Amino acid sequence: MRLGLLMLMLTWASVAFAGDATPQSASNCPTHASLEGYTIRDARVEHPFAFLRWLKPVTDDADNAIAFLKGQNYRVSLVSDGIAALEKKAFLPETGDPAVRVNILIATVENCDGNQLDVVYRVFSTQVLRTISPTLESKRAEREAPQQKAGLTTESRLVLQPRFGYNRSDGFGAGGHLESHLRNSAHRPFEALILEGLGSASSYSVSAALAGKHDAEKAWLRHAEWQVNYANSDAATDQQNLRNGRLAAQFAAASRPAGSAEWALRFGGLIEGGNLQSGFSASQLAANTLPSSGYGAMKFYVGTSARSPHQTFAASYGLELGSAGGAQVDWRKHIGDVAHEFWYPLGNHRLLELESRFTAGAIQIPGSIPVAARFFGGNTEQNFISGDNWIIRANPLIRSIPSNRFNRTSAGAGAGSFASYNFTGAYTVWRKPIVPNEILNDADFKKQKDDGLTAATSILDASFRSADMHFKNAAGKLPEVRDSITRMQAAEKAAEASHQGQLTAEFKHCNSALQRAGDRAKSATEAKSEEDRYGNVAALLNDDETEDRLHRANQACVVDLNGTLQDAALDVEGAKLDALRVAMQTEFDQIDQASASARAAAEILPARTTLDTILNDVNLLSVSPVGVFDVARIGPAKDAIGGVRYGLGGGVRFTLVSAVSFTAGYAWNINRHPGEGQGAVFVSLKFRDLFQ
Repeated sequence: MRLGLLMLMLTWASVAFAGDATPQSASNCPTHASLEGYTIRDARVEHPFAFLRWLKPVTDDADNAIAFLKGQNYRVSLVSDGIAALEKKAFLPETGDPAVRVNILIATVENCDGNQLDVVYRVFSTQVLRTISPTLESKRAEREAPQQKAGLTTESRLVLQPRFGYNRSDGFGAGGHLESHLRNSAHRPFEALILEGLGSASSYSVSAALAGKHDAEKAWLRHAEWQVNYANSDAATDQQNLRNGRLAAQFAAASRPAGSAEWALRFGGLIEGGNLQSGFSASQLAANTLPSSGYGAMKFYVGTSARSPHQTFAASYGLELGSAGGAQVDWRKHIGDVAHEFWYPLGNHRLLELESRFTAGAIQIPGSIPVAARFFGGNTEQNFISGDNWIIRANPLIRSIPSNRFNRTSAGAGAGSFASYNFTGAYTVWRKPIVPNEILNDADFKKQKDDGLTAATSILDASFRSADMHFKNAAGKLPEVRDSITRMQAAEKAAEASHQGQLTAEFKHCNSALQRAGDRAKSATEAKSEEDRYGNVAALLNDDETEDRLHRANQACVVDLNGTLQDAALDVEGAKLDALRVAMQTEFDQIDQASASARAAAEILPARTTLDTILNDVNLLSVSPVGVFDVARIGPAKDAIGGVRYGLGGGVRFTLVSAVSFTAGYAWNINRHPGEGQGAVFVSLKFRDLFQ
């Protein structure tokens, strides 16, 4: 009872499916047989990502394309005409090189009353890029901005994201993220200019960066990114402000995911220089700590990440070698950061989300260190490197103490070591799924989606097999095979001419077998892609049992025909062609098919995971109560200075996909020490890209 179209496409192939020609009926409509005599009141298109600015004109145009249905007597053929009109519309932007492209179009009849009904065409379209990352940060992006992971973002030159927040140390703050993509950046080292800023009455931070990246879909080093950035900040503590100005160049890379858990290796480096200043006096600091100083530093970082259908894991290590002047190393900073996130649907799109993070750091000081390079904790996260694609937390986060106020140790302001554990739990109590149930509950859609992904995996499998050197050796014999077939056809024609009226059926079978083998060899030689070449070579050999064209030519011409005919020329040419077949088959059999199949499954796994997340987890609107628990320790500690603090609290999280994310709550400082408050409010308000 549906009319649908599902397409899954790779850049080199497509797989299409079509459902029953009868539209699905909503619960308030009679059976299809009873719809005769109804008039079509309205016909419209619904797309879950219609909130995107670029997509609204597309859906408006689609509505106009099916406007001819309105006012007509209902017929299945009319609904089919609407499907045909919508199939010509582009609901996906031309962007990147997608691994999988999906278009779903399902027609339903609804609101059947007063002999009138509505025809609704529901569209779901997505394209998963081949360079998708399995990182923890990537998983968050699927929830916050699924249109990016769904390949529905256009090449906008500007990205603007306003940001607001509150912290007791800083007061209310406002700022934003502005990103400008450069024109014709394909062959330039930098493709984007990124400006960020956030300010309040007592603090500010600004930064500017030129950024570039490179993705290599078939290489082991899958993704690389780099940037040159300048940052300047003034951060409030409970005593004095910390000021920082620096220029840095950084690089990071990630490997191709491997295995069922999509394990990926990440690594990179950074070099920076500038000044670290503060309002502290020397008496407030440890003996080896400077209130203000110029500095230079190098950072090295390495990590791994993994992902399964319901959890992500990330572990990172960072090393900073710093100098307060000269060529010596004055301090060494070590950071370890481990994060785990688990989510599971307890009901339709009602997610239980559990987030855990453990971070630890230590500083070794053979010389001296500016106080601003020490650890200052509180309810604001500080990152070891710039950017959002790889978060390595670099300070003790505890949400019950305001930003930078967890810093007093027995040696003075600024910790020399820390360890912190943070837990956040949330459950969706109200939501509106981004993909409607009419699509999610369509059994035909589920089957076709799975079948299409399986077909896409098979095509990837052929692509990787075609890259094997043994396949290249086999395919390299195609010119010889074509020449041999041509000579054998000539020998067969000569033999037929000299034996007219004899063995008619055998000559016919031989001629047909040679013709088909020749066609396959020609198609393999002239194939536009290696995957197509692989399929045609397989058809020449016994890898494709339904064809096996070279063996069939040998059977029809040498065994069946010449076994009786005993023609010398046909026997010689047949032996040469069969020798080529054996040589090709020997090379073909040595292709590492198991490795190719495993790699194809690994390549398609991110697409499967992303599609499942968008279909089954992502909500357009959601409200979730949030519970938090933190424990953090800084040192050196003695008596009531430094030591361990606990935080316990809760709040609420509201998310409107692609528009805003708002979280507010309060955490109590359970074992507060003298001079500390009872707790702290945490508030963040983050807008998405206003130009999408």
